[in-house]
Amino acid sequence: RRASPRRPEPSRRCGSGRAAPALGARCDRWFLDDVTVLDLTPPHVVSFRLLSDSLLFLTFNEPYDMAQLRDLSNFQVVLDPDAGNTTGGQDPGELPAAQEVGLLVRFEGFSLGSSSANDSFSCHVRFAPPLRAGVRYAVEVSGLCDESGNAMRPQRLPVTFDPDAETVLVKVNQQGYLPDSPKVGYVGGYLGDH
Repeated sequence: RRASPRRPEPSRRCGSGRAAPALGARCDRWFLDDVTVLDLTPPHVVSFRLLSDSLLFLTFNEPYDMAQLRDLSNFQVVLDPDAGNTTGGQDPGELPAAQEVGLLVRFEGFSLGSSSANDSFSCHVRFAPPLRAGVRYAVEVSGLCDESGNAMRPQRLPVTFDPDAETVLVKVNQQGYLPDSPKVGYVGGYLGDH
């Protein structure tokens, strides 16, 4: 009788330079090499809020190039082209201009089921002269890239200052809690790293 050829044992190593697993066999490890991950998503503003007549808070979808974000020419105030005649007598030559930018990266929590941190990437932009109440402006944001060099598409953000609107800018701290002792109150708001 002829001996039948031996069937090879199923491979338990898979991937580059290894035998492929036999049909139905479980693979314990995969070895990968030459893997490249490309970031092709450009940054964009996901939310914005006017905090006062001279301060705008913006949040981006991903990390930005910090040096580019400090370039004041990336933030231009224009009269809202959709505003019609509600300019409040604003002379286009006296529009507010960006004076400084404060960066803010904030830890928001962890991704569900992992130890990856979720951060928010924001900035405060201070304008002067202040925006006039009731005038419909637009802030044009452009010229920014993310850390991979993806350039954002220009965005136009409509803003109108309302002096009666609530703001999250004011933070009140009190020092001293004894009823008969002096109290000191502090009012302020964190504007990023500027």
